[in-house]
Amino acid sequence: MTMKNLIKILAVFLALVLQAQISTASDNILLHQLNQIGKFELSHNAEEDKGGKIRDFVQTQQKGSGQAESFSPESLAAFEKFFLFVFTDEDREVSAKALKALQIAGQFDYKQLELATSTVGPFAGHVKEAIKINKERSAYYASRTGNKSKKLSKLYTGLEYSILPIARIFDRWAAWLMKKGIPVMANDFVMMNYLPTPDACPVRMGRLSPDGIKQYLA
Repeated sequence: MTMKNLIKILAVFLALVLQAQISTASDNILLHQLNQIGKFELSHNAEEDKGGKIRDFVQTQQKGSGQAESFSPESLAAFEKFFLFVFTDEDREVSAKALKALQIAGQFDYKQLELATSTVGPFAGHVKEAIKINKERSAYYASRTGNKSKKLSKLYTGLEYSILPIARIFDRWAAWLMKKGIPVMANDFVMMNYLPTPDACPVRMGRLSPDGIKQYLA
């Protein structure tokens, strides 16, 4: 074996190790942060269920990424309660902390997916492409709006980062079902290659929605 081939093999090996470490790190960061938030909330507000929702979600995810036991009625119920708590809870103080933890983990996930040499799950791959496109288009929109759209672009890109760890969970569940011959999510996402260019006008610009037409005719 030549030195050149040996270097190539080592480079591939290091890339795979780095990819696995980043992936594990993003999961560990998310679960560790959520676990700390949940513990704090349980210790200070034992009568409320917010800390319990976070704790239950963390515990079901710690049972094993991609393993059969991670996809169960228990894990689905815990995920649903956690998801609704983060995105719809009226008390934003606690849910905002959980949302920030998701965003930070999503930024790690995005970097990991950029380095990925293996096939990316359908949901995470879709969100990753959306983040990439929206980051690229934000500069164009800013130039057309005198920078007024910058905050909006940052907001929805931040929300996409927060969805990425959630997408990876769905992909792990889907992969387990795919092995059983059930193609969950395999063909459920629209290809990003066919998006209109950023300078294309909205199709329905200047048109009333059906509800708007009813109000106009009333």
